[in-house]
Amino acid sequence: MRTGTPLLADDRCTGVQPCGRWSDAQVCSWAAGAVAAFIVYGSLLPFDLGRPDGLRPAILLSRISPLWPLGSLIDVLVNVAIGVPLGFFLAGALRRGRRRVGPAATTLIVGCVAVVLGAMVEVLQVLSPTRQSEWSDVLGQAVGAGVGLTAWFQAGPWIVGSMRGLANERREPAFVARLLHLFLAVYVFIQLTPLLPTDLAATYHERSSYVPLAFHFEPTFPFLRHLAANALMNIPIGALALLGWVKRGTRRGAGPALLLGLSIMTATEVAQALSWSRYASIADLCAGALGVAAGIAIAEACSGPLVIHRRDRVRQVHPELLVVAGVWMLLLFVHGWHPFDFHVTREFVAERYFVVQLVPFKSFYPGYATAPLIGLHEVLARCLVGVPLGLLLQTAWIGDRGRRAAFVAIIAIATVVFVVIEIGKVFLPIAHEFPDVTDVILGLTGAAMGAGAGAVIVRRPLPMHTGQLEPLTAAARRPS
Repeated sequence: MRTGTPLLADDRCTGVQPCGRWSDAQVCSWAAGAVAAFIVYGSLLPFDLGRPDGLRPAILLSRISPLWPLGSLIDVLVNVAIGVPLGFFLAGALRRGRRRVGPAATTLIVGCVAVVLGAMVEVLQVLSPTRQSEWSDVLGQAVGAGVGLTAWFQAGPWIVGSMRGLANERREPAFVARLLHLFLAVYVFIQLTPLLPTDLAATYHERSSYVPLAFHFEPTFPFLRHLAANALMNIPIGALALLGWVKRGTRRGAGPALLLGLSIMTATEVAQALSWSRYASIADLCAGALGVAAGIAIAEACSGPLVIHRRDRVRQVHPELLVVAGVWMLLLFVHGWHPFDFHVTREFVAERYFVVQLVPFKSFYPGYATAPLIGLHEVLARCLVGVPLGLLLQTAWIGDRGRRAAFVAIIAIATVVFVVIEIGKVFLPIAHEFPDVTDVILGLTGAAMGAGAGAVIVRRPLPMHTGQLEPLTAAARRPS
C-alpha cells in the first residue's frame, strides 16, 4: 500500500477508501443507474414501438389492464435476478451517502422505485407488437429488489469493501489472486452452462451404457478450436492454483498447485459428463491439463525474484508481449473469419448488408429470452476473448509515463480489430456468423477490463517464494 496518503474519518475518506477516490455512495448510485438502464433497454428490445394508435395517451391507457397474463416461470426468475442488483445498489446509494437514509425509508424507496420502473417498462411494451406486458414481471422485479435490499442490510458494506479492496490493492500477487478468484466463478459458469437441472442419479443411469470420458479426436477446425479454447480457459486456473488460497506474501509449490488445478478442472469435466447438455472427453482433459500446467509455469515465472537492470529504466515496451498480443489478434481473425470463403461481389454484399445488426443485443432477442443462462454464457464468452488483448497490450507498456495515453491507444487498437472482424463477416456466406455490433461492444468491454487489470500488474511485482516473503537485497536492487 502506498504511504503518505492522508486518511480522514469522513464518509468520503475512510480506511478502505483513500481521499480523491469515488465514495461508496457514488459507486452504488452509478451501478444502480446502470442496472436501471439495462432493465429499460432489455425490456424494450427490439425497439419496435410503432403502433400509431398506441401513441395516443387515451388508447395507451385503455390497454393497461389488471388482467394482463402471468408470465412463465423463467420470465419471473429472470426479473427476480435483475431486480436483485437494483435493490442492492440502490440501498447502498441511500445508506452510504452523506445524508444517510434510515432503514424504513430505504425499504420504502427501493420498493417504490422497483415497482414504478417495472410498471413503466410494461406499459411501454404495450406499444410493441412483439412484446407482451405481464404483471408478473413487475412482481418479479419487486421481489428481486427486496432480496437485494436484504442482502445489503446483511453484507452490503462488506461486499463493497471487498470490491474497493480489490481496486486499491497495490501488491501485484495479491491483486492477481483476487482477480483469479473472480475468474473461477466465471469459469465454472461457462463450463457448466447450459447445465440442466436434472436428477444426477437418473442422468448417470441413462448414460451408463457408454463411457462419458471416452477418447474422441477429430482433426477438424471446430474441434481443434474447442480444444484450444479449453486449454486457454484453464491457464488462469493453473495460476489460481499457485497463487490462490495461501497466506499473503506466499505461494503454493508447483506440485501441490498442479494437483489442485487438475482437481478443479477434472471436477468441472465430470460435472459436464453428468449433464444432459454438455459432454466431456479425454481430449478435453488433456487440453485442460496442458492449460493448467501452462498457467502454473507462467505464474511461477512472473512472481519470481526481480532484478532491475539499467536497460529497464530506459526501455518502455516489452517487445515479446507485443508479439504475443499480435498472435492473439491473429487468432481472433481466424476465429471470426474461418473458413475464409469471402465473396466480394456487389450482389452478395447487397444481400448480406441487410443482416448486419446495428442495434446492440438485438440478436439476443427472442432467442435467448427463453434461455437466459445461455445468453449470459454468450455475453461472458464474447467478453473473455477481448481480455487477453487488453491485458497483453497494457502489460507490454512498462514505462512510468504515458499510461493514460497507452490505455487510449489500447482501446483504439481493440476497436479497429473487432470492427474489422465484423466488417469481414459481411463478405462471408449466410451460414457464417452474422455481423453484429454486439460483438464489438462485448469485445471492447473485455479489452478494457484486461487493460484495467494490466495497469496494476505492470507495476514492479514483489518477489514471492514458497515460504515467507522477503525484501529485495541491496545487491538485487543494484543496477547491473
